[in-house]
Amino acid sequence: MKNIYTFILFLLFTFGLSSTAKAQLVAPDFSLEDINGEVHNLYADYLDQGKTVFIIFGVAWSPFDELWMETGVMQEFHNLYAEAGEAVFLFIEADEFTTLDDLYGTGPNSNSGYDMIGDNPFPIINAPSNQIWEDFDITYFPTSRLICPDGSVTTDDLGGQLENGDERLVYANLVSSDHVVDFMIDICGTAFEVDQCEAHVYQDLNDNCEDDAEARVPFVTAEISGPNGDFVRISDDNGEFRFLATSGEYTVDIVAPNELWEACDGNQTATFTGTNETVNLDFGLQPVEDCLSPVAAISSNLLRRCFDSNIYVDYCNEGTVPTEGTVIEVTLDEFLEYVSSNVTPDQIDGQTLYFNIGDLDVWECGKIKITVLPDCEIELGTEQCYSVNIYPTDPCSNDSYGLQYECQEVIGSYDPNDKRAFPLSGSDEYRIKSNTPIHYQIRFQNVGTDTAFTVVIDDVISENLDLSTLRPGVASHDVDVEILEDRLVKFTFNDINLVDSTTNELGSNGFVNYTIEQIQDLVDGDVIENQGAIFFDFNDPVITNVTTHIIDNAIVNVEDDILALEVMISPNPVNEIMQVSILSEWSKEHKLSIFSGQGQLIHSENLLAETNEINVSALAQGLYILKLEDLETGIKYSQKFTKL
Repeated sequence: MKNIYTFILFLLFTFGLSSTAKAQLVAPDFSLEDINGEVHNLYADYLDQGKTVFIIFGVAWSPFDELWMETGVMQEFHNLYAEAGEAVFLFIEADEFTTLDDLYGTGPNSNSGYDMIGDNPFPIINAPSNQIWEDFDITYFPTSRLICPDGSVTTDDLGGQLENGDERLVYANLVSSDHVVDFMIDICGTAFEVDQCEAHVYQDLNDNCEDDAEARVPFVTAEISGPNGDFVRISDDNGEFRFLATSGEYTVDIVAPNELWEACDGNQTATFTGTNETVNLDFGLQPVEDCLSPVAAISSNLLRRCFDSNIYVDYCNEGTVPTEGTVIEVTLDEFLEYVSSNVTPDQIDGQTLYFNIGDLDVWECGKIKITVLPDCEIELGTEQCYSVNIYPTDPCSNDSYGLQYECQEVIGSYDPNDKRAFPLSGSDEYRIKSNTPIHYQIRFQNVGTDTAFTVVIDDVISENLDLSTLRPGVASHDVDVEILEDRLVKFTFNDINLVDSTTNELGSNGFVNYTIEQIQDLVDGDVIENQGAIFFDFNDPVITNVTTHIIDNAIVNVEDDILALEVMISPNPVNEIMQVSILSEWSKEHKLSIFSGQGQLIHSENLLAETNEINVSALAQGLYILKLEDLETGIKYSQKFTKL
């Protein structure tokens, strides 16, 4: 029976969305009895009483209804808002062949024994016939309908395909009861006894701590405390963040994006009275000192042998003064052939590309997409690196995002929708030391048969990570980042128009990166697990693999900035002579290697003494990586240093 209705659902989804004529502008009336015997008359009981009605139509045999139930959005909305009397939430089981046993998870048409009733407090209606599919133009499950007191219907929709559609109502976008309330207020004018806060973060360059229509600052973290606990928001591209509030006092503070800025009016307090009013808060960031700090980051979702692959560069001026004559330098490893880019390089010198970006205003940002072709004869698994550097900079800026490089193995076939952490370790299990940042990347590919208009990634952050330190990184497309309740981070690619893989294999891919800190001083054995859910339009969510980090402060065979051995290098930064001292017991021979910031080997020698002087005067100014390896035990050490 499930397979038959899945096929019917496929037909409805395939043909139903192509027409706007079926869209219901006025809700048809119904009188339906819920599983507890209570009758629900749409107009008489709700709309005629001035109530807004939100309905989720689902089916017991769909695993995606289970995923929706498990979000807790329906339960939270009913408990916090429906009982106040201004709105009601209904769940309607739309398959006439579903029995009560199926809903309880004990019948043959249930989804793997999942109990859809459980302790859910909202009304659950088992529809007596499939007529409701036609009445409400249902083409997939779960699907939502928002019905205003005047009977007008807004349906979940994507890309403006339906006259009365709204993509915000797609179940993948409803990650909090606040979203449902927000849409009811916006679409129906529902009068909840809730308030909302709208906040702006601006550049207070004139140091008066007032918003004089000054430029906004994106990606600033806000820490909020209120009657229902602590939570975090992050400012969007327009420097805005918002939240709904129940009655009580809230404290809102912002975290300066780097050491060059400080908040002049942080830690503000606002009192909410539950009268459906909006409280506006403004937070000014003032410069600590005049300093150039253009930053750049680089990443790719994959390097596929003999196939065009994309590398993305994000850049932004996070300093306190504009940069003039900004130049971005990108260096590719030897087996990566430059093909094209959306910004034409002003110069190509071997494997290095130079982009003259010009002047960058404070907090002005941009993106470069570079297409490369990994060599067709390269051995699978060969590591290739690429790096980005941005000029000019000031000595006053120590932002580690100013120079970035990344290395990946060249692959053949691959899993297109996954989650991984850097540096790669060859599996989903990573052993790391406490207080070490984690860099995540979520990759996705549209392997369907049509263009995806919107891609949404839901990522619940482990309790062992400090949510306030989350920093969005390079993404393949423009993305909105939200931090919501229950530690949920939501990445939304609106209007992405991601083609399917059969039409354009390279263009069907995308990804997003972010970096986050651990909570302080985790102990050996503590586990950090992470997993994402990827939504393509109305399609089923794709659940990624689980990445697992295990805290192990005894690890020795590690890379990047983690010190596996007791070694001291001084001075750092260095001009001519750098002293390398081995403080722990080693065997008598070890190898020293110096790599450029682009990951290219510059110098190598074997060392026999415990204290060694290394002449680096011939190196060009910039950032380098020094690596030491005990040739007997294989124990390694890695450290960055700056050549003046």
